[in-house]
Amino acid sequence: MDDVKFPWNKQRTERVASLPEDIRTTFEQIRLYSIDPKTVVDSILSTPGCPVFPPSQWLHLIQWKYVDLAKVLECAHTTEIDPKQTHIIDNKVELSFHVTKSVSSIRNATEHNTAFSMFVKALAFVFPQRWDEYSEYQTALGRLFHAIEPAHHGQIIDYDCAVRNRVSVQRHICITDSTAFDNL
Repeated sequence: MDDVKFPWNKQRTERVASLPEDIRTTFEQIRLYSIDPKTVVDSILSTPGCPVFPPSQWLHLIQWKYVDLAKVLECAHTTEIDPKQTHIIDNKVELSFHVTKSVSSIRNATEHNTAFSMFVKALAFVFPQRWDEYSEYQTALGRLFHAIEPAHHGQIIDYDCAVRNRVSVQRHICITDSTAFDNL
């Protein structure tokens, strides 16, 4: 596909060129990873020392899509080596299903911090130029959790979800640019 023919190509090229270097590099990496994302995830998972992170969320991460921290937390606390159930029908057909114990949501600061730390390690593994930015954001979230009563931590978690969602669809935004999230 020749994206030069897209009507928005000139505007995209000009705007990407005007972005900070770390975000420009992210655009280039997303483009590279999008050629064959499943192979990219397979390569990551076969790399010794890669961060612990669920494969489905690796796929979201390399595509710069929203990462579900509840699924990341679930990965951190799984006790099953291979969460697969197998059923044999008439000794001829074998059906296999991957079964997970679902964590419905992140409920508190501790769960959020555990999952977010895993997220930042995975993000830095594939987008190393964004490490400082996301570490700074994680510190800011930690300060919010510390300053606000635990009964209201759900609002911080919801805010973080909204911020990360906005950054995933507006790829030119830096997660530490709080003015980009004033309306959340």
